[in-house]
Amino acid sequence: GRIAAGLLKRGLVDRLVWFRGPTAIGGDGLPALAALGVGALDAAPKFVRLSSRALGEDVMETFAKAP
Repeated sequence: GRIAAGLLKRGLVDRLVWFRGPTAIGGDGLPALAALGVGALDAAPKFVRLSSRALGEDVMETFAKAP
């Protein structure tokens, strides 16, 4: 999560592939993304969804950096 956050903070990510499933882990799991230090929502990295695909009970979503 810290590496992913560091890459996002430095603007080095132009595509995300996000997998999610029907199991809720909550705070007991490992975070996929550490804190970004965003003071306002407008300052957060923005992405647009390119695709969403079901893989059994899981979903794979692909995002590209917003223009």
